[in-house]
Amino acid sequence: MQTKLVLALLAPPLLASLAACSSSGTGSRNAPRTETTAHSDMSPLHRSALRERAIAELESQAFAEWALLRANAMEGLSGAPSRAQGVVRAGLADDNQGVRAIAAMLAGEMRLTELVPSLRAMTEDPSPLVRTGAIAALAMMGQEVDQSPLAQMLQHDREDVRRQAAFALGEIGNSSAIPLLRSAVRGTPMGSRGAIFRMQAAEAMVKLGDKDAINALRAGLYPSETEEIEAAVLAAQILGEVGDVGSAKQLVEIIEFTRNGRTGSANSSADYLYPPELRLAAATAMVKLGFEPRGYIGTAFQESPVPTVRAQVAFLYGEIGSGEFLQRLELLMSDNDPLVRISASSAVVDALAVR
Repeated sequence: MQTKLVLALLAPPLLASLAACSSSGTGSRNAPRTETTAHSDMSPLHRSALRERAIAELESQAFAEWALLRANAMEGLSGAPSRAQGVVRAGLADDNQGVRAIAAMLAGEMRLTELVPSLRAMTEDPSPLVRTGAIAALAMMGQEVDQSPLAQMLQHDREDVRRQAAFALGEIGNSSAIPLLRSAVRGTPMGSRGAIFRMQAAEAMVKLGDKDAINALRAGLYPSETEEIEAAVLAAQILGEVGDVGSAKQLVEIIEFTRNGRTGSANSSADYLYPPELRLAAATAMVKLGFEPRGYIGTAFQESPVPTVRAQVAFLYGEIGSGEFLQRLELLMSDNDPLVRISASSAVVDALAVR
């Protein structure tokens, strides 16, 4: 999926459910992207073997004991559709509601019409997350389905359900949902409590054609308290996904601002104003927007003691996609943390996809 639903610290709609049930304009362009000159440092045979190894890792983790691993691996396999279909089919019957919901969304994105009967049955699932995913999947495949429950989900007392409903409406692509999303945002508390939902709703509105909603995402880049960092990371990710070149200057500030208010290289990561998670998200967004990669940011945090930071490094490397950074991804595929291995494998699968 374009917006990672299950990567920790990228504020996915379903992360809370997975964790609980189991114990993602202005500013001038920089120099050309010379670091992305394809894969000249790695032979075709090596690249093929690396991608196959990545797919094998994801296929294995898709049946792991921990639901969060299963969900991440399944989402990562979406970059290899022919290999993902069986995993998605199994995911629809998973014991975990979050995994079932993600499997449903993937089935819709991949247009797996043979799963329509299963998805129709899932519209009656006890979990509102699963019902939301099933309705969205059927709608994305052009199947007749009552979408009105999604409006109710936007007012649900659980934030993970509201976030998933907003994401689903954006993926379905029906612009008539914009007023519903605006109303839901107005009813959301200000501050950190509702920040992630506001970002998710803004993404949906941008996808549906509300150009003004981009301002909420740009403003969301600046956390006023620690609790808002997760939402800021999500905002940076979304700005890259929706192609908002107008946010480039702000993204550079996030990457380069130091504590003394200046931009440029600092002596150590501790000198920077914003935390690694946000700087990495901003750097990844800049690559998506077509600007010169700042791979050095990933290099600085590749050996971070925090697994979710190393996972973000993997996605930055994968977005850059050059030989040097593919080699670094290969190292991360042997990380001792399974979530990092999944992130690195997902990045490899996407970077080496046949286009």
